[in-house]
Amino acid sequence: SGSPSPFLFLLRPGSSKCISRNFGHDSVVCECNSTYCDSIGPVRLPPVGRFSSYLSSLEGSRLEAGEAEVQVNGSSTGLRLTLVSYQKYQKVRGFGGSMTDAAAMNILSLSAGSQEQLLRQYFSSEASFASRWPAATSPPACTPTPTRLETTAWTTSPWQPKTSI
Repeated sequence: SGSPSPFLFLLRPGSSKCISRNFGHDSVVCECNSTYCDSIGPVRLPPVGRFSSYLSSLEGSRLEAGEAEVQVNGSSTGLRLTLVSYQKYQKVRGFGGSMTDAAAMNILSLSAGSQEQLLRQYFSSEASFASRWPAATSPPACTPTPTRLETTAWTTSPWQPKTSI
């Protein structure tokens, strides 16, 4: 059904190698198309005594998986990580995301194959847990009306300071 439509995906790089693309702004993005998109693959717990790492860099590495051995009180000059299991620093309350009508319009502008590839990256059982956005599957804020230019009269709320601008 025609030539592949490329799309850029900043959130899903990984162990199926990133096809890097540089737009000249000191960053690299991974390009996905109708036939290929990189992936971190299945995420698994490492064996006891080992840890998993994912490396991204300015040079173009994107969540490249690695695994190494934990060294107790090691003398390495590299990264030193100290775990204090009894100290609570923060509480994660959840993760959210949304699907806007603009995002849906952009997705629909892709070829059918590219749409399938992009949506598979978010929602398939092969996608890693970190990449799936279940909030986007229940769109309570999506509008049922066709897209059109809309304006809203705006006034200052009582709690906002008034300015003379």
